[in-house]
Amino acid sequence: MLAHAEDYASKQFNPEKIIMHVLSSRNELIAFYLRRGYQRTQTTIDYPLAAGVGTPLHDDLKVEVLEKTVRGADP
Repeated sequence: MLAHAEDYASKQFNPEKIIMHVLSSRNELIAFYLRRGYQRTQTTIDYPLAAGVGTPLHDDLKVEVLEKTVRGADP
């Protein structure tokens, strides 16, 4: 499903990179995306409380930003 979504985004929007936001505490999920070509950007953002997606159980929960360069993107 991830490969299909990346392929669709590449064909429809021709991005230079795909950006993924992952809960920083989900090490297994971060590892999953790293195995699929995403790289850590060393950027974290606060959990988006205003987005209405729930309240985290831990006050220090952050969101880590990953990115993947899309091959063949047009200049």
